[in-house]
Amino acid sequence: MLLLESYQKGVISKQWLLDWVNTVWFSGLFEYCDENCDCIASVMNELEEIDEDGKELTHEKISKYIHALENNIEI
Repeated sequence: MLLLESYQKGVISKQWLLDWVNTVWFSGLFEYCDENCDCIASVMNELEEIDEDGKELTHEKISKYIHALENNIEI
C-alpha cells in the first residue's frame, strides 16, 4: 500500500511502481500471507495488465487498489 500511496502523492513514477510490480511478481523472492494472497494477487494482476497493455493508472484506480488491500477483498 505504501508504494500505491507514494505514486498517488507523486513521490514515485508510474514506471518505478510498475518495475516494482514486475520484480515482485516474477522474481519469486516474495511470499504472501495465505490470508491475504487472493487480494494481493488481484491487485498485482491489475497492475501487471496496466504495464503490459499501456493502460492509464488513474488516481481512482489507485484508490480502488488501496481500498481492496485495506479490506482484504479481491478486485
